[in-house]
Amino acid sequence: MKNKNKKKTSMKMGIIVAILLLAVGFAAVSTVLVINGTIKITPDEADFDENVIFSSATATKEGGSEDEDNPSASIDPETSKTITFTTQTMKDIGEQAILKYKIKNDSQYAAKITGIECTRTEKPSDEHISITTDTVSETLQPGKESTEHTVTVEMIKSYVGEDKQISFTCTINATAEEATE
Repeated sequence: MKNKNKKKTSMKMGIIVAILLLAVGFAAVSTVLVINGTIKITPDEADFDENVIFSSATATKEGGSEDEDNPSASIDPETSKTITFTTQTMKDIGEQAILKYKIKNDSQYAAKITGIECTRTEKPSDEHISITTDTVSETLQPGKESTEHTVTVEMIKSYVGEDKQISFTCTINATAEEATE
């Protein structure tokens, strides 16, 4: 009886080994794997739009009287996407209000910064002032902050009438790129 059980066990083991050898042999000669399908990869635009922000904004003046008001700059506390910049009351030709700002990239993408756009809140253009922005061409990797940049508003022509205090809203010009770090 022991012999019969041994034979049955040996036979079962032989069959299992033969099946395994057949499977391994088939796998060795079958090298083509075909997968048909489509994959779609899309960027997370909301991550980029929400996380490329102003990290600092300060306003100073050059020229004019020390007794006069000072310019101001404030970053929108809810989104950090805009700066409201208001000049001091400008009276003298050559008087300047200077906005200094930095941009931070908290998104998962690199940000190609091409500067900021400042739009006057009341009158779109004025021949009495000039607005000069730094030429910016900077790529910020995720988690990095830009160097300090400036916007200068200068009174270039005298005027008759009411005092001129000018307000601007500034936004970031940036496009997403693939991060390299």
